[in-house]
Amino acid sequence: MSHTLLDGITYLRTSVLDDTGGTGIDWPSITEADDENHQLRWSNEEITIFINEAWKQVARRLLCYRSADLFSTAVKIGTNKYSIDPKILKIISIESLKQQEKIQERDFLEIIAIRDWRDNTGYIKAWCPEYDSQEILVYPKPIQDDTLYMAVYHLPPIDLTWTNPSQKITVRDEWFLGMLNYAAGLAYLKDEANSLDEGRSKMFMDKFMTEFSDTSAYAESRKHKTAHRQIKYGGIEPSLPWLQRPRQGGKWY
Repeated sequence: MSHTLLDGITYLRTSVLDDTGGTGIDWPSITEADDENHQLRWSNEEITIFINEAWKQVARRLLCYRSADLFSTAVKIGTNKYSIDPKILKIISIESLKQQEKIQERDFLEIIAIRDWRDNTGYIKAWCPEYDSQEILVYPKPIQDDTLYMAVYHLPPIDLTWTNPSQKITVRDEWFLGMLNYAAGLAYLKDEANSLDEGRSKMFMDKFMTEFSDTSAYAESRKHKTAHRQIKYGGIEPSLPWLQRPRQGGKWY
């Protein structure tokens, strides 16, 4: 079952934050520009931001959103580094449209151990992620334009906004209320006298961490998703089959 943004805000206001503005206040219709907004400790827009971040935290911890169709990158001749969508958390695999095959993921240290790796050109044989900078490096530099299709784990497919309170939060029923503990924790960190409560913030953050920790039942599924072998460069020139290709005119193919 999908829950809406309004469901989440209603639960937080009525069952957790006790912030409905008092009798006669129609809080679901109030925006930050309305005079009645001052009767609320948190605006609808603020709580939307908190829920949005809570949803992202669940996606990061459980890797519960995956797709092989949403994300792709256009490859240009002679360019070996490309930005990837900031919603991508982890790339599962990459497939070349022109070559009609999956490209192997390799460790960065394997690639830079190759002689003249910056200058070598040919059909793409390998890629490595650079998640900190939201980029991928492909090797060698491509000799043809191409499209790389990426199977990935990603953040929630939409960003919630209060202008559309009927937006769906597509998480499993058993995750929904636990997820909102994180939003409550953020709400109680608001630096205003009638909102700031670091003790309650920590309590709700602890509840969230207990439910979505590395040792929780939900996290076990994430471990299975991320478990895969990774060859590391140990100071010796790699001698892997994917590197053993004939050189033509000093170029790798």
